Amino acid sequence: MPSSPSDRSLAARVSGLVLGNARNILIAALVLTGLALAVLVDFRTGQPRLQIDPSIDRLLSPDEEAVQFYAKVQETFGGGESFVVTVTADDVFDPGVVERISEVTYRVEGLERVDRVVSLANTPVPAAQGDEVMVMSLDEALDEFGEEGVEGIRKGMLASPLYRGVLVTEGQKASAIIIYTDTGGDFGVRQELDAAISAIVREERGDLDMWLTGEPHTVVAITRLLLGDLFRIGPVIVLVLASVLALSFRNLVAVAIPLATVGISALWSLAVITLLGYSLNIVTVLVPPLLLVLGLSYSVHVVAEYRMVVQEGAGGEPPVVGALQRVSMATVLTGVTTIIGFLSLLLSPVEAIKEFGILTVIGTLFATATALVLTPSLLVFFRPMASQAPDSGEGRRETFFDRMVDRVAVFDTQYKGAIFIGAAVIAAVAVAGMTQVRVGYDYMDNLPPGSEARIAVEKTQEHLEGTAIFHVVVDAAVNDAWQEPANLAVLKELQAWLEAQPEIAATTSIVDYLAVINPAFQGTPVTGERQIPGSRTQVSQMLFFGASDDTWQFVD
Repeated sequence: MPSSPSDRSLAARVSGLVLGNARNILIAALVLTGLALAVLVDFRTGQPRLQIDPSIDRLLSPDEEAVQFYAKVQETFGGGESFVVTVTADDVFDPGVVERISEVTYRVEGLERVDRVVSLANTPVPAAQGDEVMVMSLDEALDEFGEEGVEGIRKGMLASPLYRGVLVTEGQKASAIIIYTDTGGDFGVRQELDAAISAIVREERGDLDMWLTGEPHTVVAITRLLLGDLFRIGPVIVLVLASVLALSFRNLVAVAIPLATVGISALWSLAVITLLGYSLNIVTVLVPPLLLVLGLSYSVHVVAEYRMVVQEGAGGEPPVVGALQRVSMATVLTGVTTIIGFLSLLLSPVEAIKEFGILTVIGTLFATATALVLTPSLLVFFRPMASQAPDSGEGRRETFFDRMVDRVAVFDTQYKGAIFIGAAVIAAVAVAGMTQVRVGYDYMDNLPPGSEARIAVEKTQEHLEGTAIFHVVVDAAVNDAWQEPANLAVLKELQAWLEAQPEIAATTSIVDYLAVINPAFQGTPVTGERQIPGSRTQVSQMLFFGASDDTWQFVD
């Protein structure tokens, strides 16, 4: 196969580098590979340093109006991440169950990065105790009144729309412990906190059913699954590639060289990714297996041409030189065009897709460089198939691939018309199918059926309301607008309309909070109705004397 002057010029430079420095190149590759492993794995703990963060934030553009508005809502009303522990029992108000809930509550409250914990045990509720209406938690009622104090808290909590269906179900068979955290978006902190809360739940559940859920817990569970997939898929890909190479080359060294090259290339790429501070997200987690397949195709071209040169017995120059003359320019052009294609992803507004483009560009650069330098160096050093005699072509034994390619060529020539028609039909079906594509993201879709995390989510959805939350922000554009009873009445009407929709289980607003503390001010039990105070003064006094951290989740 003739080569152009530019091919020979590039090949001469590369082959000169390889022939004179093969041993040094291999030593340098080993050293760099060792450093890459040190970057990727903490040898003291055995934990990987390359992180996986499958949170949905990476799929959103920070320039989107909705994203910016949500950030403003979190800043105004408080945000952060929350874990939810769902507890089920025959009666969650049973003192023994309350004691378990209380232990989980106070132990979790002591963890770093936990802002506060809201549960059946520690939430103040206006409740009738004898002739008085008192605001106290279930723990306080048990301490002061014993089991007799439970009944007033039970009625007060079940009558309040602020807690009914959220902290406790109407059937009193399930209760939630809501854990508000501030991880600062640090995935490592999130993992440590998840491990600590999980340990507390395991230790305190006893014979009760307790399930840990919440977005951060689900994200950590998906991370473990993705890491497990990487460790499982990697060896499977290598095994399949090794089988194909063995059928093609029928030489152990010729099989090992491209596999070693692509493995080293992938390790270097992941090490650079880690050093640059990137973590693999729900999109970029595809990069490692992609690099294995992509890198192998480059290295295999060099090994295949090397074999052809050996079989042809061309001239007195080393086979590596002839191989590089044939494939160096093609490999470089393939790498450059691939890089250009991936660079186009940087135009996407989605951060995860941008990162995918950056990481694949890094991987393609290493794959191209190692195919042209490391693979030839390994060929020079180990000289696979060098003992084979030149093949004149007479009496040559056909391989499986030779026979398969011959049959495919005959089939393509004989049925070219039918192939064109079939391709057109398939294209038409594909275009029709494209119109049915739906874009969406649900954490549950990433959890396999039967997994602990998925069961926990399903159990929580079965027992508690509000597992998927929408925030509706009503801006009155004037200060102290929500101290005006008429405006609160509008909010009450909005909530009634929302709750009439079949998709909505419950709503909560500042109206519900006032409805909880209003009876305490009036000295009457909570009735379950959204009772709006009669005057602006009363509302102001209630917010002044009765406001807590919970209040500012509903009003600024």
